[in-house]
Amino acid sequence: MDFKKSLALLETTLSNIAGLGIAIMAVAVTVNVIARYGFRAPFTGIYALTENYLLVLIAYFALAHTERDGLHIRITMVVKWLPSNLRRLIYCVANLLTAAYFSLLTWQGWDLARGAWQRHEISSGTIPWPLYLGYVLVPIGTALIVVRLLYDCVPSRQSARLTELP
Repeated sequence: MDFKKSLALLETTLSNIAGLGIAIMAVAVTVNVIARYGFRAPFTGIYALTENYLLVLIAYFALAHTERDGLHIRITMVVKWLPSNLRRLIYCVANLLTAAYFSLLTWQGWDLARGAWQRHEISSGTIPWPLYLGYVLVPIGTALIVVRLLYDCVPSRQSARLTELP
């Protein structure tokens, strides 16, 4: 399998996991609301699960797939009128700057997750959830978007990508 297909498969897999996370969160919150207000017996730890794990998973695991499909917000009002060579340059510079930012997030996210794992950090709620499990989701998602941004900056890929821009 070539790199392009492997990258697309990984992006789609993480995006599908994010979608599953949305479904799990919707069911868990709905069941918790019914239990809380219908039976006066809420489930313990549902909010911690959604806040510390599922929301992080949803946000970061969908990043690269969203970028691949060109669905992130772009300001193209001026750029679309520029010559294609200049548009390619601006696109590549923007990707490199964005990749640099997400590389920092990847590094710091990994450092935070590793530290939480080494120190056995747990949440302060009623259920002692290990915090590193939520923290490690950030560098997984951000590392993948870095790969996507750099891949889209490859000259042979640029001409195809620029025709897709609005």
